[in-house]
Amino acid sequence: MRNRIALALMTVCLGTAATAQEPEWLAAARAREGQLRPPKKVRSSDGFFQARVPAKIVGKIVPDQGTYLVRMDAKTGAPVECVVLRQGQELASFLVATSKNVYEAVEASHGKVAAKAIARVDAGAIGASPFLVVDWTHRIEPQGQPAAVGALKQLAASKDGHTIYCVHDEVGYEQTFRSLAEALIGSMVFEDTPATRPYRSEISTLTLQGMRVAVDEVTYTRDADGDTRIQHTSAMLVPVDAQTLMASNEVMIQWARPDGALINAFQTGTDNGELGAELKLEPHEDGSWAVSGMFKAKPLTAKLPVAKPSTMLGDVMLLRETLAQPNPVGRVMKVRSWLPSVDPSQLLEQQLAILRQIDNDKFVAKLEMSGIVADLVVDRDGSTIAGTLTMGPMKLAIERVFADGAI
Repeated sequence: MRNRIALALMTVCLGTAATAQEPEWLAAARAREGQLRPPKKVRSSDGFFQARVPAKIVGKIVPDQGTYLVRMDAKTGAPVECVVLRQGQELASFLVATSKNVYEAVEASHGKVAAKAIARVDAGAIGASPFLVVDWTHRIEPQGQPAAVGALKQLAASKDGHTIYCVHDEVGYEQTFRSLAEALIGSMVFEDTPATRPYRSEISTLTLQGMRVAVDEVTYTRDADGDTRIQHTSAMLVPVDAQTLMASNEVMIQWARPDGALINAFQTGTDNGELGAELKLEPHEDGSWAVSGMFKAKPLTAKLPVAKPSTMLGDVMLLRETLAQPNPVGRVMKVRSWLPSVDPSQLLEQQLAILRQIDNDKFVAKLEMSGIVADLVVDRDGSTIAGTLTMGPMKLAIERVFADGAI
C-alpha cells in the first residue's frame, strides 16, 4: 500500500502539438544508427570504476573535480559522452539543469538556438539503476549561414549512490545512444560499492498520456541490529509546454523494526530545484508522534496522536499475510500512514481491498485514500506489479520494471 503518487501531476497536463510532415532528408537522418562492436573493458585512470562498452573510448578517463568523462565512438557523428559523478544527484532536477547548460554551450559554439522543443520524456530501469530521459529537437541559426536542425538526447541514471549522465548532440542514432548508455551503466562497478546490499529492490514507472514521466525506486537494507532502512525515491519530469519541464524529486526514508513497526521517518522533496519539504517524524514516550521541519518554505510542527503508523515494510508483510490466507478475495486491509506529500500534519487511512484472483500468484486489488483511487495488480510477495491510479480526471499507469530479492 505504498504511496506512489506524485501530487504535482495534479496541476499539469501534457500538451500535444500538431507537427507538419517532415522532409525526407530529415526522416533519413533520424533513422541513422551507428556501429557497435564487441564490448571491451574500460576503467578510470584512478580505478574508481570499471565497465564494459561496445565502442572505442576516445581519450583517457581521468578524474576532474569529482567527475569522469567517458567519450564513446560508435560511428555516431559526434561521440556519445557520459559523465560519471561521484556524488549522487536528483535525477529530474539534474536533467533540467543540464538541459539549460547544454543549450547555452550549443549556442556559444554553433550559433543562436532559434527554437527548441521537447521531443519526449522517458523513464525506466537499467538493471537495478533507475533512469530518466529527455530528448529535444532544435533549430540553430548561425550568423551568416543557413539554419540547421539538431537533436539532443539526454539520459541520467542512479547507481550505488552515484549519477551517470549521457548526452548526444546529433539527429538520429537513438538506439545506438541507448545501447551505449545501457552497456556502460549496466556493467559499471565502483570501488566504493557498499558492502551491505539491499535485500529487496523495486523500480516502477508512472505513465501519463502515453509518456513515462516518473521513476520510483524502493530499497530495503538491513542493519546489524536487524532493523530495516527503507528508502523510497521518486523522480518526475513533466512537459508543461513545448519548451518547459517541471521537475519533482522526493526521498522518503523509514526505519522499521523486524516486525515492520515504524522507528522514525524522514522525507525531503524539491520542485523545480527548490526545496519544498524537509520533515521528520519521531516518536514520543507516550506513543504519540512529533512532526517537525519545513513544508512549503514554512516551519511546520505537529503532534500526532498515539498510533502505530504503517511502514512500507509493514504494508508488504500485511499484504503477504493476507494473500496467504485460504480465501483472500474479499478481504480488506486498513492501515494509517504518514504521507507528507498528501498531508504531513496527520496520519491518513489507506484501505486495500482484494477483489479477485488472476492466477496462483496475482490478484486484483483496489487502494483508496483521501479521494485517490488505484486499481492494482499485486502478487503474493506483497508487491505491486501494475495498475492505474486515478486522481480526479487524471489517470496514471503504474508498471513495475525491476524487482530483485525478497522480504
